Amino acid sequence: MAQPHLIKLIIIVILLIVIQICLESLYASRKNEGTVMKSTASNTTTNQCGEIIEVGECLPCSAFDKKSRAIRACAENGNKQLVKCRKSRQKFYKSCLMVPWIAERNYWIFQVFMLIVALPSWATVWIRRRKLEEQARRRVQRQINDIL
Repeated sequence: MAQPHLIKLIIIVILLIVIQICLESLYASRKNEGTVMKSTASNTTTNQCGEIIEVGECLPCSAFDKKSRAIRACAENGNKQLVKCRKSRQKFYKSCLMVPWIAERNYWIFQVFMLIVALPSWATVWIRRRKLEEQARRRVQRQINDIL
């Protein structure tokens, strides 16, 4: 009955979501290229520097970096980003909140998990609804036969 229309609608919604995610991903990666920002970090290097320019992207620190504390930025939250002073051109690492590719990977893991949960749930509801409709049809058929 309305099943093919519902399936087409679901496919269209999924395609629109994928297109939106791709566009947001492209926009986010271009947005941060060569960003100049006022330093708000607490370490002395950035306080002396003033404005900093992002040279590299946010990356997770290695286990060695975390244990050796050779890079002070890794001690704060486990991520580092290469930046340089606008005036002195000195390069150093500063702490950053999240690694984009890890956040995106976690997002897709979550989406796949939700799909794995949603499909069996949908199938169960669909099968149950068909069984109930069949029972109702049989009941109506039996009532009609009893009248005749």
